[in-house]
Amino acid sequence: MACHCGPPRVPTFNIVYNVWQGYAGLIPPGIPATFLNLPCQLCMGDLVVNGGLALTTGMFLKLPARTDIHWARGGGQDLVEVPAGTGRFYKVTYADDVGRGFLNEYRVAYISMAVPPPVPLP
Repeated sequence: MACHCGPPRVPTFNIVYNVWQGYAGLIPPGIPATFLNLPCQLCMGDLVVNGGLALTTGMFLKLPARTDIHWARGGGQDLVEVPAGTGRFYKVTYADDVGRGFLNEYRVAYISMAVPPPVPLP
């Protein structure tokens, strides 16, 4: 899988997100976020065709290097709201480093929709 958001360089973190770490339960609101308004970049994964259906491989959340985000933490997954305040919740499915040890290092998290998004999209 590849994220086609430009050449391999440190992303511009142009929006913010909220995170609930190790969350295993109902989708917020009503439960305070672990961290609010953290910088990120959201981008779409590859488009694939499977049996005549066009599907994306998911969404990617690009984050500053060494950001504390996990897909398995104390019995739950991290849950993110991207952009912050929109009601668009995603589960962190996987996270890893890009360019580790180089000046262009950043972290990327593969995320999938946790609940249907609000309509219309904010």
